[in-house]
Amino acid sequence: MRDILERGAEWFRGQGRHGRRGLRAFSVSGQVRAPGVKQVPAGTTVRELIDEHSGGMRDGRALYAYLPGGTAGAILPAAMDDIPLDPDVLRRQGVTAHPGAVVVLAAGDRAVDAACDVLAFLRTAPGRCPPCSCRGRGTARARRWRGAAGDPGAGAARRWMLRRRPRGGAGARLRTHPFSP
Repeated sequence: MRDILERGAEWFRGQGRHGRRGLRAFSVSGQVRAPGVKQVPAGTTVRELIDEHSGGMRDGRALYAYLPGGTAGAILPAAMDDIPLDPDVLRRQGVTAHPGAVVVLAAGDRAVDAACDVLAFLRTAPGRCPPCSCRGRGTARARRWRGAAGDPGAGAARRWMLRRRPRGGAGARLRTHPFSP
């Protein structure tokens, strides 16, 4: 905010990338060397966010997947690392997320484990945000997909990708997102 007041609106509009204008703040967590809140040009991709603003991947590991909306979004594969972290662009990809938080997964991590962590969080969340407010319905439904031994298996990972319905819908729902483990 201070930069905008000191440098002006034209400076702010000139800060974007990939057809976007302005600056965005992201809370970056997971397998990056320098997690934290980053102020970056609007339209920044997850690859740019990791490499230029978060010190790269931890321990030299490769990007496996990422959650562009934190626990409120889908799990996207590393092959989709060139998509700007912008709500309109993500919506065109079939992901409705609020990209203010990005969770980064590295090679060796499992999407199933990330989905289980998301479900555990939603089950115990206070219920103030839209994805959490349906926790009674959504997480109960997802728990039924777990195997007898508690291991959901690869097929369940595809069913566990949490996405919001486009244009408001009836809250969070579980749908398949094209994910290649």
